[in-house]
Amino acid sequence: MSSNSTTSGDATMTIATVAGVAEEIAFSEAEAFALAQFVNRQGWAEFSASAADEAGAFLVKQSVDKLQDLMTRAGFLQR
Repeated sequence: MSSNSTTSGDATMTIATVAGVAEEIAFSEAEAFALAQFVNRQGWAEFSASAADEAGAFLVKQSVDKLQDLMTRAGFLQR
C-alpha cells in the first residue's frame, strides 16, 4: 500500500490485489484526516471484539498499526 499527495492536501491510497492489479482510492484532506483520527482511536478492545479469535485480533492490530504509520508519514496523523 502506498500513499501520495495529489492536489492540495488530498491523498491517494493504492493496494495491490492478489491478482497483482492496483486498486486506488482518493481521499479529500478532510476524509484522510478523519480516517487517521479514527484509526488512531482504535485499541485492543475494538480489535478483539471484532475478530473471530485472538490471532485475528493481532492481525487487525498489525494492519491498523501499518495504516497509522502510513497516515503519520503522509502528515495526516501526529504521534
